[in-house]
Amino acid sequence: YNIIESFTVLQNVELALMHIEDKKARRERAMELIRRVGLASHVKQKGSKLSGGQKQRTVIARALAKDSPIILADEPTGNLDPEMSKEIMELLMTLNEKLGKTVIVVTHEQSLVNKYNKRVITIGEGGIASDVPAKSSGNVISSETAPAEPEEVSYEI
Repeated sequence: YNIIESFTVLQNVELALMHIEDKKARRERAMELIRRVGLASHVKQKGSKLSGGQKQRTVIARALAKDSPIILADEPTGNLDPEMSKEIMELLMTLNEKLGKTVIVVTHEQSLVNKYNKRVITIGEGGIASDVPAKSSGNVISSETAPAEPEEVSYEI
């Protein structure tokens, strides 16, 4: 998760905001991001005490602190239970729809992201094997257009 286990959720997010010299302004911005990802009640909890989903939300908040127009999520649901995986995917979708972020998800779990994707880019044998737009009905890639056993698949949400 690339989280500092000995830091609290707040400290982990504040790391990305060190360019803000005013400590009060930095803390307010960090808290806003923490609330956005649904972790306000865990703000003082150390990284080592968080669940996998909470750690993932913490690093998403930290990524948002950079205010990048693109979020690259490499296996964002790896090692998460199905319910938490769905929550993380919905959070990423919200970032796309409400904040206008381009979210690129690299995963082997095609069935999980099919509900959310807008394009599927299959990478295999050192290059792009296919670039398929999602079907307009619910953004689901059908088995006819879905790639068969790719090495890696990148999904744009």
